[in-house]
Amino acid sequence: MFIAVRGPICAGKSSVIDELETYWPDTVSRVDIDVFKHQIDKTRSTEWRRDIALKSACFLVDELMDIDRTIISDIHSSRPEQYDAYAHLARANSYPFYSFLLYPPLQVCLARNKERIIPQVSYKISDLAIEQYWRDTYHIPGEEVFDTSVQEPSEIAATIFDKVTR
Repeated sequence: MFIAVRGPICAGKSSVIDELETYWPDTVSRVDIDVFKHQIDKTRSTEWRRDIALKSACFLVDELMDIDRTIISDIHSSRPEQYDAYAHLARANSYPFYSFLLYPPLQVCLARNKERIIPQVSYKISDLAIEQYWRDTYHIPGEEVFDTSVQEPSEIAATIFDKVTR
């Protein structure tokens, strides 16, 4: 199965995925587009870097589906091309695909960004960028939405696990 955890910057995607991974300790693979982006260029965010990172992540996801791994990935909620690419791969491989949106209030994302440290990134994400990503979040009909300002990552992960294993 493939679980996509969507959300704006500082929504808590990594924290929820950390918890989710504990449910499948021997069979889960985490595909993080941001890791590819940071390997390509850690000094600035560019469209070409995002494109190459997504293509790299899709290649890896396709390979992991071939060996029947449980896949968990984070997706920026303002980037429909990430969701579309993953959903297409899942359909093409007849792979169960689930998507969940983490969407705390904007003020929570802004506050978290002030405390956020990403060692592999040498630039700071501005409040304006956080606000834009938050406002540009697209909603998928029927997708479950979690407010990470009122639910702990472990609680959200448990709910997601229950939903995908029913």
